[in-house]
Amino acid sequence: FGILIALSILYLFSSILPILPIQALLNNLIGDIPLITVFSDNVDDEEIVKPEKHNMKEIIFISLVLGLPTAIFEIVYFVFIRLQPEKMVQTSLYVFLTFQALVIFYVVRTKKHFWNAKRPSTLMNIFFLLAFIVSLGVVYIPKFQTWFSFVPLSLSAIGVIFSLMILYFLSADFVKVRYYGWIATLPE
Repeated sequence: FGILIALSILYLFSSILPILPIQALLNNLIGDIPLITVFSDNVDDEEIVKPEKHNMKEIIFISLVLGLPTAIFEIVYFVFIRLQPEKMVQTSLYVFLTFQALVIFYVVRTKKHFWNAKRPSTLMNIFFLLAFIVSLGVVYIPKFQTWFSFVPLSLSAIGVIFSLMILYFLSADFVKVRYYGWIATLPE
């Protein structure tokens, strides 16, 4: 929901296309790579002892709650880079959004803080790393640059994106734990 909210706002108020449709499709495709390994994930013990039934209202609500920091980070990042050349903005935003999609995957896999949860499976980590490498690699391969209208990013731009991803990961994890803590206090 965060990407949808942020891109809707950016498309409405930006004088350029913040990200090209083909770049958004590539973002979605690469973001799905780790999802095929969900079956191998190491689940927290309490989830095995007392599994919950799927509650669509709760899933939608937590998606909206986590969408807020996602949208805020995306809009702030766009404001930060908006004065650069158009292709640089689009490439930077593509990398930022793709990294965000990969990072949130680790946030939502447990209700606990990530450091208190069981570690993800090796297979999941490998596919996450593969998706991360592919998402960044396509920006530097000339054929993909042509197909997707990418330009190479500087090391400092990648450093800024990595720094923001760490901050985003911690923020989303904090929001998630607070949300589940609040839900636990509500009467049934």
